[in-house]
Amino acid sequence: MSYFDSEFFGENENDSFTRNDLFNNINASKEIIIEGRTFLSVSFLEDVVEQCMQNFKYKEALYIIENLLQFSPYDSDLWYQKSICHNHLGQKKRALKAVERSLSLNPVDSEILLEKAVILIHLKKYSEAKRVLLEALGYDPNNENIYYRLGRLYQRKGYNSKAIRYFKKSIEIDPEYVDAIFQLSVCYETIDDLDLALTSYDRYQELEPNCEIGWFNKAIVFEKLLRFEEAINHYEVAIALNQYFTDAIFNLGNLYADLNKMDKALESFIRVTELDPNDDASFFNIATIHEELGNFPEAIKNYTKAISLNENYLTAYLGRGLCNFFSGNTNNALLDLQSAMTIYNLDIDNSVDSESADSADKETLRNVKDYLEKITNKNNFDPNKEVSNSLEDFQIPELKTESDFSLLLYKMAKIFYKFKFEKEGLYLLKTSIKSCSKVSELFSKEYPEINESKLFMILLEDEDFDLNKEV
Repeated sequence: MSYFDSEFFGENENDSFTRNDLFNNINASKEIIIEGRTFLSVSFLEDVVEQCMQNFKYKEALYIIENLLQFSPYDSDLWYQKSICHNHLGQKKRALKAVERSLSLNPVDSEILLEKAVILIHLKKYSEAKRVLLEALGYDPNNENIYYRLGRLYQRKGYNSKAIRYFKKSIEIDPEYVDAIFQLSVCYETIDDLDLALTSYDRYQELEPNCEIGWFNKAIVFEKLLRFEEAINHYEVAIALNQYFTDAIFNLGNLYADLNKMDKALESFIRVTELDPNDDASFFNIATIHEELGNFPEAIKNYTKAISLNENYLTAYLGRGLCNFFSGNTNNALLDLQSAMTIYNLDIDNSVDSESADSADKETLRNVKDYLEKITNKNNFDPNKEVSNSLEDFQIPELKTESDFSLLLYKMAKIFYKFKFEKEGLYLLKTSIKSCSKVSELFSKEYPEINESKLFMILLEDEDFDLNKEV
């Protein structure tokens, strides 16, 4: 069953209108319906419905269809068209009801079954969709669209090997089925069968030489195969076909950066930000290039822009912190580390909650801070000798080993970070991590990206940093 076969609209005996003007035809249809002449103009209205659907005017088509159904409630084709309109308008549940009504009037139509399956897939009812598709296949075993939809179903579920079998069957029936060829290529790429992916994309490009997505996807495959010049060429063709193709420009920038062609990488990322001023990842990448080149003020500016677009951009805080440190702005570096710690929002120690702590909690914390400053300032500071004082002054549970004391310092460090005592928090982290491998392992597990960052590694090893020294 096809709804887009007719290129010419026949003349209606009661209403003669210009058939080549969609806007006029839609307005004429509304007048007919308002004036109560629907029954006398069915042929014309059905032609306008097809014209609307060909031009993606689903809302207008739906209005006409619903009025036609008042006079033809048992017309399976109208219910089918109604389901298509609802589906394209994002009204999936209404679409399902309409297609089920169509099937109740014509239960063996494979195209209606296919439409129902598509709607079910959108509703993520995969098992039911599979059952409907297999039913349709029973009525129409040589329908390439059914095999294609089965392939897409399995592809959505991550069963790429099964999807490949159905896409191949679809292509076997129709060797120029471009959608099936494209999705087959994607499946090969997903399972890392890159040679077959290239062969499949080659066939797709033969049929769709001006599709920028084909060139883009093929460039990604070349990049995976380390065939970088061919990848660059394909990204450039994709961009030439669509100068606003920001994904291709971004990928090309990343590839240039990997090849240490920083000028071209910068040019690409700047172009992305011109096309999309809200692309935080491109501002981040611009910052990392300036950081690598030692242009710390420019790096800080672009990291800050990325953070302004994405306040939870963890790696941007760490990158900016590193540039601040190298620029001599250690206090700002500590603030960036504080922000990165906060983003993790871990609350393993529930004894103090930064959102609910009252003034008494904060006062206690300040007393602990003063105490730690006092004991760590001693020339002969020995954690074991301070355990009894800690127990007496702050009612800390019994600590039996130096490891226990290090864990206590680590927990206190996290409390300090909650209350934005960056300097003291870093000191306690350093002290606890360096004195106890167990704490080091715990920190790397709880804060992996921070633990592996250049900023934290430098601060951890910075011998000049001292709790009682200005930074």
